[in-house]
Amino acid sequence: MVVIRSILLLGGILLLGITSSAHADKVIAKVNGQEIHKSELDAIMPSIVAQTPMMSNEQRIRTALDRLVNMQLVFDQAVEEGIDKLADVIHQKELLYKQLLVAEYIRLTIATTISDERLKKEYKKSFLESPPQKEWKVRHILVKTEKEAKKIIKKLDEGEEFAKLAKDKSQDVESATRGGDLGYFTSGIMVKPFEEAVASTKSGSYTDKPVETPFGFHVIKVEDERRKIPPTFESTKTELHQKMVGELFMSKLSELREAAKIEIDESVIPPEKENEEQNTKR
Repeated sequence: MVVIRSILLLGGILLLGITSSAHADKVIAKVNGQEIHKSELDAIMPSIVAQTPMMSNEQRIRTALDRLVNMQLVFDQAVEEGIDKLADVIHQKELLYKQLLVAEYIRLTIATTISDERLKKEYKKSFLESPPQKEWKVRHILVKTEKEAKKIIKKLDEGEEFAKLAKDKSQDVESATRGGDLGYFTSGIMVKPFEEAVASTKSGSYTDKPVETPFGFHVIKVEDERRKIPPTFESTKTELHQKMVGELFMSKLSELREAAKIEIDESVIPPEKENEEQNTKR
């Protein structure tokens, strides 16, 4: 299974070798006369590093070379047996090739064109120019009925500890283990009735009436409120880059679709009722 999984993980390597064969690429191994190139080793190394955190760099390179040799052996055997001529294999190869070109198009024409200066402008717009958000640190106790919630409020009025009641009574199992602690959150995260109750409750206090939401009835304690501190540029750089790549790609895709003549055979799409039946069977 390990060998098969390794080969599957490397499924794109041979295709990569085909598309880059025009380059002067150093030959690092030969298998029955078939060349294995440095570009193939470079392509496989990130996955090897991820899979082998405890290995030295030398061990990783040897592991990578072994996998490339194994893959070449199985590849050659598959070609000898005519598997490369099967219609399904040809279709999958074409699809992989398209996927590779799409990924490279995005990388070369979009991702690599986004400069740090452009990212800093996006960071400033997203985090520095807009007013700082308020955020609250909250605990809650969730119960099924209003009556139960009122009993909990009475116990709190009598001096019982909120965190202990949350652990004993709350139906929100995950937060109950932390004494009802939900951490800090900003506006727009929680359902409206919950958020409105939090916003109207002073820091250090709890709601004097049960708060009803689709989940049940809550007793909420606001432990702290503050202005959210903007993250640093470095901590958001990767996320901003991915966001910009996505936006630019979707814009380009929209432009391409508008200029294209697209014809779809609707007969391959089953009726809605049939789709529902198939999902139910699953």
